Amino acid sequence: HTLAQLSESAVHAVAIAQQPGALATLCSLVGQPHVRELAISVLSNLCALGALPTDALAGPDDLHRLVAPLLQGGLPPSQRAGLLSLLSRAALEGPGRQALAAVGAPPLLVAAADSGDANEAVHGLQALAHLAADERFRSQLSGWGALRPLCHSLDPARALDPRARAVALSAVANVSFVEPAALLEAGAAPRLCALLGESEPHLLRMALTAIVNLSADPAAVPHHCIADMLAAGAPAAAVRLLDYFDLEIRTAAAGAVAALARLPLFAEGLAAAGGGASLARLLGQTALADEPRVHAIASAMTPLLVDEASRGAAR
Repeated sequence: HTLAQLSESAVHAVAIAQQPGALATLCSLVGQPHVRELAISVLSNLCALGALPTDALAGPDDLHRLVAPLLQGGLPPSQRAGLLSLLSRAALEGPGRQALAAVGAPPLLVAAADSGDANEAVHGLQALAHLAADERFRSQLSGWGALRPLCHSLDPARALDPRARAVALSAVANVSFVEPAALLEAGAAPRLCALLGESEPHLLRMALTAIVNLSADPAAVPHHCIADMLAAGAPAAAVRLLDYFDLEIRTAAAGAVAALARLPLFAEGLAAAGGGASLARLLGQTALADEPRVHAIASAMTPLLVDEASRGAAR
């Protein structure tokens, strides 16, 4: 009881974490039902206050002790959330991610992300995002069943916490490099298109990256995904970003327009939204010496010159 109270103070939390063998002892106490709640309280306080060393919770033995009660089930919500916060902290470091996979934690993280409980979900999503950022595990998320909860968390109605939506988007963007087809099947496309109305550059950058990756092979994009993207207003949203205040976002939007224009019905929609004229303005704002950017913008323009009006605007 005393240790749990002391751990609420940042100064005492650091002192506790620095005691030799303290973390291993606390992890072992998580396995003792009569003191489990207090042990979890101390560990989660250390985690929340940033007192845990960078290499903490990287060993399979410690993580197994934290995972075992979650696998057994029947824990109160506060204890589940506390343990999940520790698993999320472990996922910050490469050895911790390796250990999480070794002790069978990913299905627990997926269940937390899909739980509907805001506290549990954000910890599950954060851990999955760290795993998605690691090339060793990026292609395993679909096998763990993580893609559908991640995609659902892009929806503001599902993830009321903006942090959770940003974390889920980070994971989706990383996975889009290796498993675009699985993300399309999980319903990512229309949700990513809806995010093009966001105002934060880092969110827009991730959403645009994922859209380009998902659209890279037009033949692999199912017709129902194309219909959903059109219904989500993707052409007009992508064109609006060609006039965004940040040059990097404008260039990324040009890449997205070029990728989307290869999909059926998209070229006409992009042209009707003024894409040709917007790209022409963007090209005029770009230094000719910046050849990669000039090429990206010019490549996006070509398929949008579908009628005299768009060609005249571009001229």
